[in-house]
This record gives sequence, C-alpha cells and structure tokens, in this order.
Amino acid sequence: MTRQISRPLRAVVKKLGGLLAGMAWATVFTTALTTALTSASSPANAQGVYPDKPIRLIVPFAPGGTTDIIARQFGQRLSVSLGQPVLIENRTGAGTMVGAEYVSKAAADGYTLLVGSPSVWMNPLLYKKATYKVSDLVPVSTMARAPFVLSVSPEMKINSLADFVKYGKANPGKMSYGILGVGGPSHLVGKLFEQTIGINAVDVPYRGTAPVMTDLIGGRINFYFDSISTSLPMYRGDKIRIFAVTSEQRSPAAPEIPTFKELGYPKLVVDTIWGIFAPARTPPAIVERLGRAIAQAAAADDLRAGMLADGLVPNGSTSAEFSALIQADLDVWVQIVKPMNLQLD
Repeated sequence: MTRQISRPLRAVVKKLGGLLAGMAWATVFTTALTTALTSASSPANAQGVYPDKPIRLIVPFAPGGTTDIIARQFGQRLSVSLGQPVLIENRTGAGTMVGAEYVSKAAADGYTLLVGSPSVWMNPLLYKKATYKVSDLVPVSTMARAPFVLSVSPEMKINSLADFVKYGKANPGKMSYGILGVGGPSHLVGKLFEQTIGINAVDVPYRGTAPVMTDLIGGRINFYFDSISTSLPMYRGDKIRIFAVTSEQRSPAAPEIPTFKELGYPKLVVDTIWGIFAPARTPPAIVERLGRAIAQAAAADDLRAGMLADGLVPNGSTSAEFSALIQADLDVWVQIVKPMNLQLD
C-alpha cells in the first residue's frame, strides 16, 4: 500500500517544485525528492536500524583531488557518528558519469552513496546520451563549497592577471588549460573565463588533479581552474602562480590573492558545491539520518579548522536545501552553456 505524503512534506515538495520551475528538465529533482518521501514503507525502511553494515562513498574522480579529500575527511567522521565503516571507492571516467551511473543503479538502501559536484547535475544537460537521469538520484546534503582559482604555470614568466590577459589576446589559440572531464566544473569555469576576458584557448582533458598539476608546473599547459584547496599547496610551495580567486571576497586561506571582481571581472564570481547523493527511492528516514550525520560532521571543530585553512567552507543541509542550491547553480551554468551550444555527444 502506498504511503501518503504528510502535509508538511507535501509543502516542501511544492516549494521545491517552484524553485526548479525555471527549466522543465530541472524538475526531475522534485520528482526524486517526492519519490524518496513516498517510499517510507519500503522493505529497506522496515528492516532493522540503519546502518547495520559498511557504507560506501563513491567518488567519481581519481584519488588526491578535492572531491576525494572531502569524501575522506567526512568519511572518517561519518564512520564514528553512524557506527559503521565508511569506505571510499573511486570510480572515474566519462566526466563523472561512471560513478554517478553506478550509484543510480545501486540498491536504494543507503549503503552506496555518491559524493558529487556540479558535473553530477550538469551531465544530463550536456550529454543527450547521459548514462543516468538526475531523477535517478536524490540530493541528501551539502558537504562543502569553495571558489575556484586561476593557477598559472611558472614557465609563462607572467606575474599578473593583466599581463596574462594581454598575452592571451596577443596569442589567440596558443594557450592551453587543463580540465577534469569535458563539461565538468573546471571546463565550464575555463569557458566562462575565455568568454569574459576575450581570449581563445585550448582545453586539455585529464583524469585527475595530479597529472594536471604535473603538466602545469612543467609548462605543458598554461593555466588551470580548480578549487582553491587543490591549488594552495602548490602555490604555497612556489610551484605555481595564482592570479585571482572566483569568490565574492578574498579567501581567508590566502588573503593576498585578489578576487576577479576587484580586478574588474564581476562575472567571474562562482563557487563549486560538493554534496552527497543517494539512489532514488532511498527511504526518507535514511536520507534524513544521513543528512543529520553530515551536518554534525560539517560542524566539528577539527574538520572545520582544517578545511577552512584550505579554503573550503564545510556545511550540511537538508535534501530540499541542497536541491535549491543545485537549481541556483544551474541558473549560472546554463547562461554559459546555452550560447556555446555545448553538446558533448
């Protein structure tokens, strides 16, 4: 027998639907949340106390990148609060679609979860033949957010954004930059950067952060956009240069780095968001249990201190709040993708 949604939960779904009403395909998040809220009578919800076995966090990027680091930091604390081991499993490929598809087809029991960033909700927009639908996943909670930075190879012998822009305009098509997957955040920020400052550069796909940094330091690519947390260690070690950050204000982790906004590029203000997703039809009690545990981990003093020092801002949320943030993020990226007619298959 189908369980009816309570009046308060129905109101949440209605409100979320309004937030996502900007584009028809975006309403799938409302569908996913509604599905989760109506599945409380499923067998997974009726069996025992969750969790009673190890949980896997699927990371769709290679080890060592920001997403992987966030997953491991949260995983340690979730293991304690949930009373079960939380295992990190890296499943890379196809612009994060390999990992996302894997979780979308997993049992909806809360034991296989996806640690995702904007590529998770952008892929169905960019790929006509995406291997999963957004409605196959339900947002559980945010984990952290951070700005991007423009990291530049020291081999360029350039010391400011102004000189970088001059060089790029004088050498159209000669500069190259690394991206983590076609259509991923680093790619889209790179395209936004090209459009905003008026240069033409070549994007070079990589499977992980480590090889990007190796080629950036060696001068085989000229620049790279990634979250501030990934680039700061290399910057502090004088291996790369960072000319600007995409946040509204300077990052406390590196206050000497100016923002694009203060350098005259107000359109280059954008953050990236990380969060956890579960397969659609995951019982709401499990989604809520995970959300509380993630929020508790994000509020832990030791985790916050470490992440803030790296330029990351940890934060948990409800499923509905996460969905609203996703829609706000989509509103930014759609304005970039539409003029480009960017279709990746």
